[in-house]
Amino acid sequence: QDILYLHMPPSYSASPSTEITNGPSSSQGPSFSPTECRERMIETAQEIDPLIENLSNPRVAVDGANMMIVAADSGSSKVHVIFYEKLETGVWKMTNFLTEDFLSENQTIAISGNTALVGLSDAFKGAGVLFMYEKGGSEAW
Repeated sequence: QDILYLHMPPSYSASPSTEITNGPSSSQGPSFSPTECRERMIETAQEIDPLIENLSNPRVAVDGANMMIVAADSGSSKVHVIFYEKLETGVWKMTNFLTEDFLSENQTIAISGNTALVGLSDAFKGAGVLFMYEKGGSEAW
């Protein structure tokens, strides 16, 4: 499992994260001691720097070797959509940088295989907009 650090100031959400369940859990993967887990996370951690200042409310979605970061540009009325591909070496490489000209601080994103969705629910004075991106044959989104 990859650990990714998004290089930017932290943001906070007023909504809760995932629900806590009381049911039993199980894992089919190998089990490690806490020390071994920590060491493995440190060995594989990568910092992802989108190289843009003034980003706010970032969202990250990962599916296999595809990753998407979406964030508002607090200095303008734009939303940036940045795609990454995981190379065979395990390093994430930026493949596309797109800018949508909509003011939105509320992004909902999803990525699955060669399809990515970005929903901006507060664009158009609350009417919202949905963008669909597909990865083409040249590996560009």
